[in-house]
Amino acid sequence: MELKLAHSWKGWLPGLLLAGGLALGAAPGAEAATILTLDNGPGTTVYQQTLNSPCVIGDPSCNNPPGFAQTTIPAGAGGENYTLDSPTYTVGQVRSIVGDQFLVGIDVNTTTQPLATERLVSFTATIGGVVAYEYTGNQQLFVNNNGNGFSDALLRSFDLTGIAANTPIFFTASVANATDGREEFFLVRGGTTSVPEPASLALFGAGLLGLGLARRARAKRLA
Repeated sequence: MELKLAHSWKGWLPGLLLAGGLALGAAPGAEAATILTLDNGPGTTVYQQTLNSPCVIGDPSCNNPPGFAQTTIPAGAGGENYTLDSPTYTVGQVRSIVGDQFLVGIDVNTTTQPLATERLVSFTATIGGVVAYEYTGNQQLFVNNNGNGFSDALLRSFDLTGIAANTPIFFTASVANATDGREEFFLVRGGTTSVPEPASLALFGAGLLGLGLARRARAKRLA
């Protein structure tokens, strides 16, 4: 009877402990951020902010839904550099307006066209305290539509599928050499091209690995 019990649960115990240890070690912060793609230059699709709201960082003229706050870029021009965080939202708040999959439109304001002097140094989305989406290209921006409230460049692709509605989310934009009016960073529904692997799948795979190693060790003992 003792031998039977040892084979029924004691042999699985190391695998379960290992699986639990790997799962605990697979914290969201250990995963690399998804790299965003910048659409920038002639031929980039143009979106209108007043039809594809809301702004998360931008000009006072942004058209936002009631109750959706933004960070207003300080007035000033002439080689201005800034790094600004948006207000902190919840995933559910963003989801209710643009859905789970969205882009970020960038309305560039510059005195030089079509190639702006200003550069998008970086842009990130921090979800649940972890940088989940990131662009760090330090790229000069083009002016594709010389009008207030129209996107000149696009950052893609963001996906909130499967993330709890109460999870906090905020955005950070870093710009160098702004030379004219204030930029607008606004959310645009749809257009995603990549879906990050859910954390649950990573944890499930870690558990299977642990159980497989335990079985292998058990087989060696019985041999």
